[in-house]
Formats: sequence, structure tokens, C-alpha cells
Amino acid sequence: MTNMSANAPLPVTWRVTSQSQTTDAAEDGRFTEGVRVAFATSAGDTGSVFLPLPAFTPQSVADAIAARVAVMHAVRGLGDGLG
Repeated sequence: MTNMSANAPLPVTWRVTSQSQTTDAAEDGRFTEGVRVAFATSAGDTGSVFLPLPAFTPQSVADAIAARVAVMHAVRGLGDGLG
């Protein structure tokens, strides 16, 4: 994620820390085989994404993690102005 505004924070980078083949339950109760990929960011946050096996490619993993990191980075900057 790169933000070029004058007051933009430095870009956050990430790296994969583990991956594990598993199943995940959908809202409708169906189970899907896939891979859960854990990651850590340069800001100190950690997270994971789940990709169904047919969608498990290096590019889809990178896209999913980048999207999650962008949200995590935006949330990290939230505040109520009290402190």
C-alpha cells in the first residue's frame, strides 16, 4: 500500500510467516478446503487470510494479504482525538 499525500505514513510491508492446509466453514455451513496463510507487517501487526485450494496461487495470496494489510493499516491510524 502506498499513499503519496504529504502527511501519509510510511508504507507498511508484510511477509508470510506460515501456511497450513485446512478447511474453513462458510456462512451456509459448507466446508471448503484451502490454505490459511499467516503474515506479519512491518508495523508489528499479524493476521491471516484463507484461500480455497483452487484460488491458492502466489498472486492471489499476495493480493489477499495486501488488501488485509491496507485495512489493518487504516484501522491502526484510527482515534477519537482524546489522546
